[in-house]
Parts: sequence; C-alpha cells; structure tokens
Amino acid sequence: MSANTDGLQDIRVYTTAEGRAVIEQSSGTVVLEAEQILTVIKQLHACYDYCAVWKQTPQE
Repeated sequence: MSANTDGLQDIRVYTTAEGRAVIEQSSGTVVLEAEQILTVIKQLHACYDYCAVWKQTPQE
C-alpha cells in the first residue's frame, strides 16, 4: 500500500464527541484511495479483535 505524502500538512485527524474518527484533507490532496482506507480499517479491526481475545485470556 502506498500513500501520496504530498500536502500532509493539510490533513487533520481527530475524534468527535460522539466517538467518530474524522480525517479532513484539502480538496486538492489525495493521501489514500477508498480501497486503501478500507484495507487499513480491516487490518485495524483484526488487530482490535486479536487484542480483545488476548485481554480475555488468563495471564500467567
């Protein structure tokens, strides 16, 4: 997965009061395509699921 890093200073990432993640960027800047964003989200879900299972496993 490659990302265009031109114009990174134009990107703002934050979480709203409702808990939603927001990525803002200028209209002239493309960092990731939709398919790449979905791939990242799927990978994050897999990591989150792994961590959730790990937390439930009794630790020695």
